[in-house]
Amino acid sequence: MILIKELIINDNIVLIDSNNHLIYQHYNEILNLYKLFDDSINEKIKDLNIKVGDKKINSKDYILYNFMDIQSILECIKYKKGSLLYDYVNTYLLDNIVNIDELNNYIKNYFCTYLNNCGIDFQINSSDNVIKIFSNSLELIPFINVPIEKINLMFKYITQNNLNKTIIVFINSDNFLLDLNFENVIIFDVSRKIDFYKNNILINNLTNLDINIVLDYLEKSWPIQFNKNIVLYWLKYYFEYCFSLSAMTISNNELLIIAILLNKEYKLNQKINYSNNISNIIKSFIASL
Repeated sequence: MILIKELIINDNIVLIDSNNHLIYQHYNEILNLYKLFDDSINEKIKDLNIKVGDKKINSKDYILYNFMDIQSILECIKYKKGSLLYDYVNTYLLDNIVNIDELNNYIKNYFCTYLNNCGIDFQINSSDNVIKIFSNSLELIPFINVPIEKINLMFKYITQNNLNKTIIVFINSDNFLLDLNFENVIIFDVSRKIDFYKNNILINNLTNLDINIVLDYLEKSWPIQFNKNIVLYWLKYYFEYCFSLSAMTISNNELLIIAILLNKEYKLNQKINYSNNISNIIKSFIASL
């Protein structure tokens, strides 16, 4: 597995592991993050400041795959440049055709024979591999639906035969499970299922989210008696049901404190109102912030 590294986007730095679980308020946050990788790797835009450790993200050293939704999974089994199927076929051909130079020379000589019949001597110089020229002109249509097992097989083959590259995968494990346990793979999971002991990156301001650090921060700021089990319950409730809301009215004391403090610490910009049954101590605490 890839060791923990720093993901650097402009001036923001966040620690990433081999398997990252993202927390986000709005889906456009995921789209913006994915687009940065896509622009750097697939669109080959060079002036973007995005790095893993000290290595800038680029098309030479990185491969990007999108498995976030049903449409993206369907796209990966279409034969077009950048898709999983395309990479699999080209990697397989290059790995298994032994006499590539012989094949290159044969095709060049074959065309030279006909071109020279025009009455002018020609010499063909080509820096491109003939296999790539051939595969780029193919239109492959699978005769049957590609099962998940085959997608796993293709991904494994590409990964094991591109050890000089880092493969970045955006996936939604709610929709699709893929065997991603390889040394040169970095995963960003956009599942909406919250597990505090897995979710490690808060996307909206690119911040590491550690449950123990969050609890420590809450406890230090807590204005009433701190009960860890109760706070954990409402913390889980907040991220599952309240985190993605732009506005809310809260009637529970602990939930209100959590929402107020997390908005202050992580700049979540939610509009938070509270009902009349909220404790006066907490009302005074909120007014003092």
